[in-house]
Formats: sequence, structure tokens, C-alpha cells
Amino acid sequence: MTLESVLSGVQKDPHRILIYGVGGIGKSTFASEAPTPIFLDTQDGTGHLPVKRFPRPNTWDDVLDSINELVEHDHPYKTFAIDLLDDLESLIWAHICKRDGHSNIEDYGYGKGYKVALNEWRLLLARLEQLRREKKMSIIFTAHAQVKAYKSPLTEDYDRYSLQIHEAASGLLRGWCDTVLFAQHEVVLKVDPKKRKTRGISTGARLIQTVETAGYHAKNRDNLPDTLPLDYAAFAQAVESGQPADPSEVRAEIAALSVDLDADTLGKVEQSVSAAGDDSTRLVRVLNRLREISQKQGDK
Repeated sequence: MTLESVLSGVQKDPHRILIYGVGGIGKSTFASEAPTPIFLDTQDGTGHLPVKRFPRPNTWDDVLDSINELVEHDHPYKTFAIDLLDDLESLIWAHICKRDGHSNIEDYGYGKGYKVALNEWRLLLARLEQLRREKKMSIIFTAHAQVKAYKSPLTEDYDRYSLQIHEAASGLLRGWCDTVLFAQHEVVLKVDPKKRKTRGISTGARLIQTVETAGYHAKNRDNLPDTLPLDYAAFAQAVESGQPADPSEVRAEIAALSVDLDADTLGKVEQSVSAAGDDSTRLVRVLNRLREISQKQGDK
């Protein structure tokens, strides 16, 4: 660590992507469209895809061995796709329980088994980081989504989509990844005037959400549009063309969403906008918070 070794500017490192959604929506297909992928398929869910894959892992050691193979040998692969995290978690639990002489994860005591499992998740991420740095490979995780109650410290509790793994592991993985994508079917609301009911109708389009809202986890560090088609080529193009948002455009959208705010909230928004100045990143954070507020008001 010397001043001569200091780096500057944007670093274009291999991607760390987590994509989750309901079963069958196209998460594996999305990963298969990444540059030269090789899969670790935990449930034989890629049989319909013309991809390269390791044999299905039966143990946690099989998972780590697959990463070691990619680190230690020359190969043409540029993307390592782990499909699915749900089953990977089961392998971790089976591994630590067998090692520690427990029959199941709950035998450790209240909440303790999940903390022990986190050590294995951290080992996985350390191995994958080595793979990224030494072999310049992108990493893609896929996972199923589940609806869970969210205990909000700021508002009433509400339901949201989360990864179908333990929350501690979910938080660790979401934090490590640069991009978290929520895959969903596009739904439009239609009102039946006779029955006075509103129902959701799928348009058939499959989308990925890149910005977190009250309804789901998501994030990106590439200034992506909020919504993209569930298509890796569209995602890659958006990453490549991503530019810092225009501050004036962000402020205009903030102003449009601020029309119906109460005086206290409006004052806080105006203060945040003023403090952000022309910093697009800070302005977008304000905008995303306003979008969450707008969505909650629309749900009432």
C-alpha cells in the first residue's frame, strides 16, 4: 500500500450478479446468455439449455471443488453461473450438520445454526472473489423468490419479495453482488366497472427490476434504467451505455412526485435535494425514496 499504487477512475471488473424471481420465469436462460458460461446446476434445471455444466453437486465439497477447478486450470469460460442458491443453502446445512454432529440446522439452538452457515457462505464468496480476480470471470447467482413479511422500523409492516434463503445469507450475498435483479412478469391493472374490482393481468412480457422498492430487493451500480427486458443482451447494453444521470432530469422527476407530499415530508425532500446539488448519485437516492413513498400511497 503506497501512494504510487493508488488507482483512479472507473474500474471495469467482472460482474457479480444475483437474479431472483418466481420459478420458470427465465433466470437460467438469462445466465446462459452471458459470455461463455459454465453452470453449477444444483437441481438439473438447465437441461433444456445448450450450456456447459459441471455434474450436479451432491455435497458442499463438490461445490468448492468446482470453483477450485476453474481457478487452477486454463479454460475458455468467462462466466460462472450458480443455479440455484436455494439448493446451495441445503448443501451447506447438510455439510455443517454432518460435521458438527447435528441432525438438522435447528439443533444448534435458536438462530445459531444460521450463523454457523454464514461462515461457509463467506468461504464461498472468498473463493469466487479469487476466481474473479485470477480468471477474470463474472459470477451469476440465481434464486427463487418468496413473499415475506417485512418489519419496517419506519412504517407499518408490509409484505415484499425476498430471496428464498435465510435472511442472514440473503443479506450477505446481496451485499457482495454489484447487481441484484428482481425478475417478474409485467402485470397491468384493469378495473371491472360492473363488479367494481381491480385485477392484475399479465401482458406476457418478462422484466427485470434494477432499483429497490418497498416490494422487492434490487440494486445496481451501473446507473441502469429501473426496468429492463429479461434479456442478458439488453442488460449488457444498458451497462455499457450507462452514464451518470442528468441532475436536471432527476430533479424534475422529484418535483413531479413531490406534488402530493405533506408539508413536513416536502421540506425534508427539498432539504435533501439542496444538499445533493448536482451529485446525481445522491439525487437518485432521493428519487428512489420518493418512488417508494408513491408506491405505498398507491397501494392504500
